[in-house]
Amino acid sequence: MRCSIKETSLNKFRSKKWSKKALRGRKNLEEEMIQIDGSRGGGQLVRTALSLSAATGKPFTIKNARGQRKQSGLKPQHLAAIKALQQICDADVEGAMSGSTEFSFSPRKIKGGTYTFDIGT
Repeated sequence: MRCSIKETSLNKFRSKKWSKKALRGRKNLEEEMIQIDGSRGGGQLVRTALSLSAATGKPFTIKNARGQRKQSGLKPQHLAAIKALQQICDADVEGAMSGSTEFSFSPRKIKGGTYTFDIGT
C-alpha cells in the first residue's frame, strides 16, 4: 500500500490542546487515554481507533481486541496497520504483538511524506 500525506492538512484538523500535550511528553497520559473495550469488535474497530487517534492526536488503549473472534488478538494485518500509523505520526505503542488482546497507541505530530507499507494480506 502506498499513500501520500500532507502534514499541514491533518495537523490543522487536530485540537491545539491535544497537539501541545502530544509534543510535551504526556505526563498525565493515563488520565487522557481513551479506553476501548474491543470484545465486541473486530479488525475494523482496531483500524478505526488507529485512524481517529492519528487524526485527532488523542491516545487510546484497546482491551479484549477482537475478543469474540475464534482466534482473538491482533493478527499480522492489524500489526501492519499499527506500525504504519506509528511511523506516520511518530506514535508510542505498547503491547502490540501477534496475538495480543491489549495495546495502547499514543500519537504525536503527523509527518508528511510518501509512505509504502506491506500489509501482507
